Amino acid sequence: MSEAAYCRVAADLMVAVTEAFQKPRLLPAFLLFYTSIDVISSLTRPIVKPDTDGEIFKRWVDDYMLPDSGLSCRSEEVWAARCGFLHTLTVESKLSREGRARRLHYANSKEAAAYGQKKIDPPAEHHLFIVLGDYVSAFIAGVERFSVRIQTEPELQAVVYHHATKLVVQEE
Repeated sequence: MSEAAYCRVAADLMVAVTEAFQKPRLLPAFLLFYTSIDVISSLTRPIVKPDTDGEIFKRWVDDYMLPDSGLSCRSEEVWAARCGFLHTLTVESKLSREGRARRLHYANSKEAAAYGQKKIDPPAEHHLFIVLGDYVSAFIAGVERFSVRIQTEPELQAVVYHHATKLVVQEE
């Protein structure tokens, strides 16, 4: 059941995130996006650790989402963006206010991202414009990369499937 639960949740989240960003309501899509990273990354926490945290989230983003993504953001900035959206529905977070993470802004094209970057913060010191489609694609690729690694690394598989037994899974 644990493998089936993981596979079902991973597939459902990838489809739901992809579909959500195709709708005109972007704010709920971002909430789903960041909570999906939360859910998937939480499966990597040690078996003896009942709770997840920002370090687990950032490690998953570093290991699975950002490699080969072409994105210039850091996992700390993805975490900060997540905190901003989930806690205040803004691009601002405690980390961005403290200068530890740039505020992520989203554009529909490379041209729009370049224009926004040039207009708001050309050196990208405090604000970073990224192409939304690339961001979503990085998440999907990250889940796919993670799923492959689960199959090839028995220790990771044991941890993920242990936690997957507790997932809420909708039966068909």
